[in-house]
Amino acid sequence: MTVSIIIPIYNVEQYIERCINSVINQTYRQLEVILVDDCSPDCSLRIAKQVVEKSEKSRDLNFIYLKHEKNRGLSAARNTGIKAASGDYIYLLDSDDEITPICIESLVSLAQKYKGVNIVHGNTWCNNDRYAWLDISKKRLPEFSNDREWIKKQYVNIDYNLKDYIPVIACNKLYDREWFVNNQLWFKEGIIHEDQHWRIMSWKHIDSTAFSNAITYKYYIREGSIVTSAKTKDKKYRSFLEIYKDYLPTIGNFSNEDIRKILTRLLKIRRDYEHVSDVESFTNHYNDVLKEVIKNSSLNFRIKLALLYISLPPKYVKFRVLYKIL
Repeated sequence: MTVSIIIPIYNVEQYIERCINSVINQTYRQLEVILVDDCSPDCSLRIAKQVVEKSEKSRDLNFIYLKHEKNRGLSAARNTGIKAASGDYIYLLDSDDEITPICIESLVSLAQKYKGVNIVHGNTWCNNDRYAWLDISKKRLPEFSNDREWIKKQYVNIDYNLKDYIPVIACNKLYDREWFVNNQLWFKEGIIHEDQHWRIMSWKHIDSTAFSNAITYKYYIREGSIVTSAKTKDKKYRSFLEIYKDYLPTIGNFSNEDIRKILTRLLKIRRDYEHVSDVESFTNHYNDVLKEVIKNSSLNFRIKLALLYISLPPKYVKFRVLYKIL
């Protein structure tokens, strides 16, 4: 069983050596490693190639180097790598992170145990205590599940207070490549929070999933990344709008209680971003998204009424009224 590891590269010259060495040191050796240079302005790709060339252990691995003609973002780089992959499974690795030596071996063993599983999840360590929720060993997750209702609830992540939900990140998961490509599960380009968008749009295609409690991934929070940058607030807001534009037409698949949670979350996002720059334009765009969803979806009357209600200025909208409408 061959695994294609996809590594998008952009402005990571301080971290790329650590990342590449962690791949070279894998105990599992049937690896195709695809590095996608997203037109990085630094020496990241050159450093990566040097690490590979200098290592004797890299000789039995297949390294492939791809380059975008212009910067297109993380989603595009991942999509480029996945389309070029030939492995049975694909694995996404961010170039400022690293994987543990037993990572791929641990995940492949579960894929072999549960033949045909769509996704195998690894466990994650983070250098920041705020992200302790990435550790799935502390959750009550089964080793394997083909319960589609449970999977739906997990992947849509309706209840953000759910203690045992699956972490949202797209990395550190072994995906069946044929399943991924056949269902056209590409990452949405031009937004941030692409992992969340992928997650809530993919659940209807997921029939089975497995979980490993072994630490397979080391996730590093660093200054200047999208996660920590305050400068991306406007883009985050627009990205959330795009996510919900795609997501809202699917909420008819859920119970009224779940719909309340979804719309309450949407309202909270709007309130959190009320003070971004050019707020009037943002508010108009937000309302345009809601109107488009209402116009082009088969949602029932009460849900459409709730959507119209939350399009009002925040000072007129109360959670208790939203619940009453639903």
